[in-house]
Amino acid sequence: MTLIVKADLHNNGIRISTEELQLGRDPSSGSSCRAFAFSDIEYVIEASLHECGTLLTIEEDSLVYSNVLSVSPMPTSSGIIRTSSAIIPIACHYLRRHVVSSEAVYPTWAPFTSTVAALDLLDFSLRLMAGVSPMLMLKDPMLSSCPGSWMKSSR
Repeated sequence: MTLIVKADLHNNGIRISTEELQLGRDPSSGSSCRAFAFSDIEYVIEASLHECGTLLTIEEDSLVYSNVLSVSPMPTSSGIIRTSSAIIPIACHYLRRHVVSSEAVYPTWAPFTSTVAALDLLDFSLRLMAGVSPMLMLKDPMLSSCPGSWMKSSR
């Protein structure tokens, strides 16, 4: 989850600091739940979907990851707090039905674990099906290339 927050969050000309922003309500959460300066006018929070107290809700057509952006103003050197605290709801919606595709895993002469470690990449493809599958299994009869005859796998 990546959040981009304007430094002038309240649009009042007063910039908040990165120390005042946090994803989630727990102040003791890790550094990935904290903001860092992306530019002079924007801050970024990058956290995994399972971090910072993010909750997963499964709906009929989507997965919803929800959390809050906590704004806790810090006092200035004179002890004055310039803005009020805020809790802003955050939600990421992902459709449950997507077409995901990748290339096949090709054989290599190196062991599989070495290939993954060296490339730090593994293409992955998953097709979820319900009902009757159009795919043939090894035990299923197949049509032969010769009309009138059937082929059966040896397994």
